[in-house]
Amino acid sequence: MDKLLIAGIDPGTTTGYAFLDHHGSPIHIGSAKGLGHDEVVRICREQGHVLIIGTDKAKTPDLISSLGTTIGAIVITPSQDLLSKDKIKEQGKNHHERDALSAARFAYKKQQTLLKRIKRFADNKQISFVPLARIVLQRQLSIVHAYDLLNTKESHNTITKTPSRDFASEIQRLSKRIIALKEELFRKKQCYQQQQKKVQQLQQQLREKKKQPSPRIPYSEKHARIIAELYKKLREKDRYLTQEKKKHADLQIFLQQDTKKLFVQHLHTLAKKVKRTSKHLYIDNPEAYSTAFLNTLCDVHLYFSQTPGEQICKELARRSIPYTCPVTLHNIQNIPYLFTTEITQAQQSKQHLSHLIKTYQQRFKEQ
Repeated sequence: MDKLLIAGIDPGTTTGYAFLDHHGSPIHIGSAKGLGHDEVVRICREQGHVLIIGTDKAKTPDLISSLGTTIGAIVITPSQDLLSKDKIKEQGKNHHERDALSAARFAYKKQQTLLKRIKRFADNKQISFVPLARIVLQRQLSIVHAYDLLNTKESHNTITKTPSRDFASEIQRLSKRIIALKEELFRKKQCYQQQQKKVQQLQQQLREKKKQPSPRIPYSEKHARIIAELYKKLREKDRYLTQEKKKHADLQIFLQQDTKKLFVQHLHTLAKKVKRTSKHLYIDNPEAYSTAFLNTLCDVHLYFSQTPGEQICKELARRSIPYTCPVTLHNIQNIPYLFTTEITQAQQSKQHLSHLIKTYQQRFKEQ
């Protein structure tokens, strides 16, 4: 049935329908009460290939929208409802048929020019009019593009008639699906409740475990932990000691630049042999000495806190070891030093005393 049709549908309690050919001539008009979607689809397919559906309402009725989707037709609607005075001129047994015919004619007028061009092109190419018109109208393509698509193998596979929809079977299928989903939801809820109980049990066990005293650590593990902590403290102390040594060295260099201070090595006696770090030695008790240690003193200067005895003075004179006394030892951050002014005063006092002794000896000889 190679006919392209334009249909006009007037849905309602009594549904009117009218069909026009591609020239705009009516080929079938009718109406019936209680027509549903499937019955209207059947009537349309009995008449031919309905590619255009018209309605007299500006707002597309639901029946016409679903009908266009089912049979693969485009729906043409007016910008406003068609007037009743225009419908009276139409032929028909009742106003439902006249409304349907008016809707069909309106849709035809909207697509008349395009249909004529498609028909003329199909005749020139000697091809079927309906498949070409179907592609142009459904896909909104140009006629040439639709012709190229029609000639490809893909077009024959993709351009198919939209199958009718069995709403009863679809509703039954969806109802079964809803029941299955409800059962699945019920199972999910049960599973969720079980998981919630497990979570609560685990939380309770965790709280009880926190209340229990910590297990006793084995001796070997405890010992290793103590060693690690001590080693960590040792490294911290070592870093601290290194920093302090650096500070001490920097401070000593800084203080040595002060000409008013003389930094010395502090010894308690001259009896014990020690490693000398300076040419200036300060001795607390010069009376305690050893000849072995005195023999190691060369190019040094001794400073005493008190005047040495006669015996140590002879030993120092025999070895030409200079000394100064008495001077007071001072400390700054455990760094011993002497004031140069005190050293100078002590040396001047010693020289003055030596001068007095020599003067006295000369006078004694003259007498």
